[in-house]
Amino acid sequence: MQKAEELFYGQKSRAQGVHEGDMNTSYFHKSLRVRTHKQQITKLQRDDGSETSEIHQMGDLAVNFYKKLIGEVDGSVQGLSVAELSALLRHKLDDNDVLQLNRAITGDEIASSFRRLGRDKVTGPDGFPA
Repeated sequence: MQKAEELFYGQKSRAQGVHEGDMNTSYFHKSLRVRTHKQQITKLQRDDGSETSEIHQMGDLAVNFYKKLIGEVDGSVQGLSVAELSALLRHKLDDNDVLQLNRAITGDEIASSFRRLGRDKVTGPDGFPA
């Protein structure tokens, strides 16, 4: 149990230079708290230079920022058909490539991928190590 807890906190802290057998759980907790604190957005700056830490105002600022960045939908822009888009592509997959990409993934391939992952690496939100 102690080994599993050490591995868990070692992964969570992403501490470099920590080896198996280090029983500094207070160190792990502290590095985890520091990392979590660094990743938080506690305030945002408005266009007029003032700042807010109100969660709803920060949400509105973020949405408006990206709306301004991306822009509005332009109704005059027309889409392309699949045939028109295909004509723009320079490389097309041959039938063997398509079959290879569409085949079922085997359990052996999944197991092999997991074995290649670092033992002390924590997975990200997509399931892959960060």
